[in-house]
Amino acid sequence: NPVIASAFMKPDTGGESKGPKKSSRFDLRPAFMNGYRGFLFWSLNHRAIVVVGVIGIFIGSIMALKAANLDVEFFPSTTPERGRVSIRAAEGTSLPATNRVSEQLEEFLMGLDNIESFQADVGAGGGRMDVRSSEGTPYLGSISFDFMDREHWTEHPEATIEKLRQFIPTVAGARVRIEKARMGPPTGAPVNIEVSGRDFDVLAEVSDDVQSIIKDIKGLTDLRDDFSEGRPELRLEFERVLSNQLILQGLRIVAGTVRTAVYGSKATVYRLGEEEFDVTVKAAERFRNNREDIGDLVISGKEGRQIPLSSVTHLRSDVGATSIRHVDRRRIITVSADAEGRSGAEVLKEAREKLKGYSKRDVQLSYTGENKEMAKARGFLAQALVIGIFLIAMVLLTQFNSIGQASIILFSVLLSMVGVFWGLIINQMAFGVMMTGVGIISLAGVVVNNAIVLIDFINKQMKEGKALTEAIVEAGTVRLRPVLLTAGTTILGLVPMAQGFDFNIREMKFVSGSGSMEFWGPMAIAVIYGLMFATILTLVVVPVMYHLVSSGQERMSGFLERHPILQRATVLIGVVAASVLAVLMIAGISAMNG
Repeated sequence: NPVIASAFMKPDTGGESKGPKKSSRFDLRPAFMNGYRGFLFWSLNHRAIVVVGVIGIFIGSIMALKAANLDVEFFPSTTPERGRVSIRAAEGTSLPATNRVSEQLEEFLMGLDNIESFQADVGAGGGRMDVRSSEGTPYLGSISFDFMDREHWTEHPEATIEKLRQFIPTVAGARVRIEKARMGPPTGAPVNIEVSGRDFDVLAEVSDDVQSIIKDIKGLTDLRDDFSEGRPELRLEFERVLSNQLILQGLRIVAGTVRTAVYGSKATVYRLGEEEFDVTVKAAERFRNNREDIGDLVISGKEGRQIPLSSVTHLRSDVGATSIRHVDRRRIITVSADAEGRSGAEVLKEAREKLKGYSKRDVQLSYTGENKEMAKARGFLAQALVIGIFLIAMVLLTQFNSIGQASIILFSVLLSMVGVFWGLIINQMAFGVMMTGVGIISLAGVVVNNAIVLIDFINKQMKEGKALTEAIVEAGTVRLRPVLLTAGTTILGLVPMAQGFDFNIREMKFVSGSGSMEFWGPMAIAVIYGLMFATILTLVVVPVMYHLVSSGQERMSGFLERHPILQRATVLIGVVAASVLAVLMIAGISAMNG
């Protein structure tokens, strides 16, 4: 900056202009400057009114925020650009049957003009192999779809999703649910209730009860659980005593025979050039279509006898569990749901109210998912803010060598929250734990800059021998323009993010209300409104606080000089307070690191 200034800025020589001076009657700067000086003089002469008024505004803003009853959300709710339909038929359903369900949904999606493209996956868990079987999961499927670009919407994507949601009950043969793409990291469902206990049948009953209790909550959609009734299976009960009399290595022989007949066993390897192919041997399909065929399988017994499988086993139909989740050695079924039209936190709060009186012996209800992640993020951001303010305080103490002046700046950081509160109220915007929280932490670093410059200039004026009031007014007048410029340019730089201004390079045109605004807007709004109020603090409240602190310090210094014992006690209290703050900072950093 100094190099550029030396090249482009010309000094005022002080000489008289050769031509007539231009009229400055339209120049509002002198009038504005004089008005500010007059208001600053009034504020310094009515310090108590200014301080009490600012504290009253802070308390009133908190009450207004509470009265506005704004939602609290983890990450901002955004308009989805894509979505996914999950299909889950009964376990044991064949691939063609699952595909028929998928085709019904595909035909409906084809008729929606707002859908640009979609892709259907049937079997193998919708593109994922099932860890329980090498043959995948033919009863699962999924359809991923993309919406048109924002400028080509025929309707809002939420309206399209609502049409799809109304069509889903007409689809028979599977459980179908919609998942909207969300910005930010995966956090789980807004409503996520873990039902834990030891008896799986009781858990299934409690899961049904929970869903019946909360299903009518306004805004709660896509209610489901992860309870699996299991896949149908044919169970062979082995007659160990009888088989040991008839067959050598009875259980091993029976199991191997059944596996070879039904699933197949690797017999050899067929080689063709450098490629190898496994040769699997199993019974022809007509010999394994029903349970009677399994019972007719022949096993080689002792002394070369051929023994039917039905002679040493009993066959019965059963249902086998596919998977059982455990946490802390307790079985768990998870009931989850999404929120539509209301924030997830508000829907979850109502669900907890409805379930408050519900209890079952040896069964616990835990609220996890997005709620758990939001609580962790809130704690982390609070710790980060406290540690950030502490580090700022350390720098200010080093810079000014004054606890009072450092406290003035930290007080202005606290009061800047008033702007954040009114920004949320005016825009009717939910308080985002992550994005608004990050904006508040950013604001804490931005607000201190102008206050530091102003207080430093006051200190220089005081060293030059000027009176306290004169030094404060002179510093405020000189720093008025740079304070307004730095705040104004920062605010204007954030306006495109807050309003969603963007430039479409492909079509070479400006657009407003882009999708990224919904995600980044809360952070920009927090900084913009907070900085607007903080600028007023810097120009009015900081000078008033400086006057109060300086006057108080002068009186306190005179008092301590007359009482040396109290002076030593004050130093001791300062050392103890600094030690406590250092311990708290170390504890906070340790907690953040786990």
